[in-house]
Amino acid sequence: MWMPWRPTSGNFWSRRRPHPDRADMSVPPAAVLTTTDQLFRPARDNEFFPWRDELPPRRCLPLTCAELSRLAYASLETIGSTLEAIGWRLEETLHGARFLPGQSDTDGFITQPREGGPRCIVFRGTDSGSVDDLLTDLNALPRSWDHGLVVHRGFADEYESLRRPLQRLGPHPAGTILTGHSLGGALANLALHDLPGSRLVTWGAPRVGDPDFARSLPASTIERYVHACDLVPRVPLESLSRESLTSFLRRFADGLQDESDLAPRLWNLVEKLDPSAFLQWQAGKLLGRPLPEYRHAGPTIYLSCGGSVQVDPAESYLRSDQRFARGAYRQALAKRFPASQLFDDFWQSLKKLALSLPGRDLTDLRRELIDLVRSLAETNPLRIVLLRDFADHAPCHYVRALWNQAREEAQRTPRES
Repeated sequence: MWMPWRPTSGNFWSRRRPHPDRADMSVPPAAVLTTTDQLFRPARDNEFFPWRDELPPRRCLPLTCAELSRLAYASLETIGSTLEAIGWRLEETLHGARFLPGQSDTDGFITQPREGGPRCIVFRGTDSGSVDDLLTDLNALPRSWDHGLVVHRGFADEYESLRRPLQRLGPHPAGTILTGHSLGGALANLALHDLPGSRLVTWGAPRVGDPDFARSLPASTIERYVHACDLVPRVPLESLSRESLTSFLRRFADGLQDESDLAPRLWNLVEKLDPSAFLQWQAGKLLGRPLPEYRHAGPTIYLSCGGSVQVDPAESYLRSDQRFARGAYRQALAKRFPASQLFDDFWQSLKKLALSLPGRDLTDLRRELIDLVRSLAETNPLRIVLLRDFADHAPCHYVRALWNQAREEAQRTPRES
């Protein structure tokens, strides 16, 4: 029996829980350091569905969707053999004309349980093995979409190359689920327009369209998961307003802060330069009009650093949990890697770049920012991701968080015979 789930009152997943260790925030929980392979090459040397004997995939929808989204990064051969092993059929593969080709030989797949159940359409995210692809979400130039809506140009162009076979799909008697991680989640948002009545389950997905686009998707069918400090759901920025950019940079600065005074220095620089005005000016020059505002569709299902699940938590809760998570990650990192010099070099480069903002071209600025972030994410001999905001985007963390929650729920709820 397939066990459906909706984020409604009284359900385990929507039950609000107190913040873990709220009484003593001075003692961060142990943090698991993320390797660059886990972030940029999610399918490398991985076992998929290791929990299938403990928690049958047909009974654990959120966890199954998370694992299918991770599996989408694998080779077609691995996808086929894995689905066969868990009793699912590979019905069709999706192939588009991506301008950011990955290491996988497919852009997604369609599958369903052999014993019956909903059809799952799984979209692959970017996996080129480079931080560059992770930051393409910042390239938020707009384009028109169906019914006069406005969406992110990069996501829409990629979806267009996959769209035709999806539009040919008819209704499925057991329903359809659209799922994907990162860019895959963005593509799944767009697919919901072509497949109305489907259920949307995404993992670390960025914002896709303007407020009208977000309102056009039925919130009751959407499950949008965000893991702790994951950066990608925070881009593209809601707007280029000073308030929006300030909020984004404050959290980014939290991730850089260690025993040095890097974060306060970064914040003081932002206060002096007002990069929001510069970016709005550049966007207007490039497009002839301001950039649109971007919004998420559906509720936020937040996976906290301590393992609890919250639906649409308060902003104060998010800031507290994420600051706590970043502190735990920095402590774990400090035990293995002396990052202070690397962070200091990063600060000097960022300061030089920021002070030269007037008269800079937006394309050149973005390229140099990517180079700076690459130095934090990849340039270390241990191949460890140095910022928790990037580390928490790894699909393995979404699987681990859902696995732990599903195990807890299984222990509380007797299995149906």
